[in-house]
Amino acid sequence: MGMRGALFVSIALVAGSATAQESFPVQDAQVTYAGLRGQAFTVTGSGPTDRSHGLTAASRSLGTVTQKGLTVHRDITAALGYGTSGLEGEAGGVVRGGYRFDLGPTHGPFARGGVRGFIGGNDIWFHSHLEVPHAQLGYQLLDETTFFELAFDGGLSALGHFQAGSGGERPLTLVPGWGAELALHHRPVRLDVVWLRFQPRGFGPVSGPLDRLDVTTCLTAWKLGFCNQLRFYRGDLASEGGAAFPATQAFAASLMLGWSSAVSKHEVGKPGT
Repeated sequence: MGMRGALFVSIALVAGSATAQESFPVQDAQVTYAGLRGQAFTVTGSGPTDRSHGLTAASRSLGTVTQKGLTVHRDITAALGYGTSGLEGEAGGVVRGGYRFDLGPTHGPFARGGVRGFIGGNDIWFHSHLEVPHAQLGYQLLDETTFFELAFDGGLSALGHFQAGSGGERPLTLVPGWGAELALHHRPVRLDVVWLRFQPRGFGPVSGPLDRLDVTTCLTAWKLGFCNQLRFYRGDLASEGGAAFPATQAFAASLMLGWSSAVSKHEVGKPGT
């Protein structure tokens, strides 16, 4: 699927993802952020340094529910806009479910399985992958005010591709991958860190892993949401003609301002929260 397909998917997710409940009761954490996002991209190591910036409409909808041991998690993101490198868009998400082995009423180790995918980019970088099967092992704390998870995960990228700069690319089809995730939400702040490592086969003159690191922080003030994301890729790429681009790096930084469904700290204790 090309960028045009990614943008159509993004439109659908932007329209449908802002549906989380405005509540954060015991054993149930849900929040949606939606608004305008400014972002900048830099690609180095794959030909001349490429830079771009743009503006998109973006949203992120998260939900984690644990009831009687059963635990379900989703994280859906979408963006659509325009910048100095043409159309920009992304659509991504993970849906997984499993069981938490309670060591107390609000915490314990867990195991989940599901599917994870992403497609997005612009004229200077592009990334897609569909990870199925996908599994996760970790530890969770989820109570009235705090959500914490630390987990390790892995799976198979059944379909995928990465491209950056002037012709550097790497197929990600039938490629194993693994990584780690940290989530910490304590009203009114949320921090998410996701590291992924793909281990693709050799491509022309290059080999070795492709790494992706996302660090996202969000703050809710009344019903305003502020989200900052740093995204970093690093790996060896090559062109179809056999040119090698070792240690190519792609970096993206974004800031989103908009609406948040999260319950702010001053609202805790009010009826319905």
